[in-house]
Amino acid sequence: CMLDALNNLRQAHNFLTEHVTDTQIEELVHAAAVAPSSNELHPCHFVIVRERELLDKLAKATPLAAPLKTAPTAILICVSDQETQEWVEDAAMAAALLAAQASSMGLSASIIQFRGHENREGNAEDYVRQLASIPDDMRVFCAIGVGKPADEGKASLPLSQERVHRERW
Repeated sequence: CMLDALNNLRQAHNFLTEHVTDTQIEELVHAAAVAPSSNELHPCHFVIVRERELLDKLAKATPLAAPLKTAPTAILICVSDQETQEWVEDAAMAAALLAAQASSMGLSASIIQFRGHENREGNAEDYVRQLASIPDDMRVFCAIGVGKPADEGKASLPLSQERVHRERW
């Protein structure tokens, strides 16, 4: 069930070299593509990256992108900010459902955000856009490294009831 997948969700920092199959990638992208979106526009585009040389370069996009050094696959989520004002929310929903689907398949997903981040080359989005030949009018929201985790990763903290309010704060 969905709660089991969410409770088992782990953000891997290191992956095994085991290949992610085409069928697994199709299922992951399908989960992201059917994510709820503002006005049902479903504006996200997905770039599947398996080429080791490109993954290694993407791992340099931000200091937090290191998990891509070992990920056998990454899926970039891109959106045109001209298509919808809610592009950040739409891309975040797609990323969350992709990560949950990965968990339900016994895989791990490491979400690496590029928006608002810098690297030695400058803007991380621009760096990734150039590497992956992404059109200039597209925003690069994140990369999600996907694969079998080499380590167990950290479990999400349990929900604190102090953060749950009923009717009013």
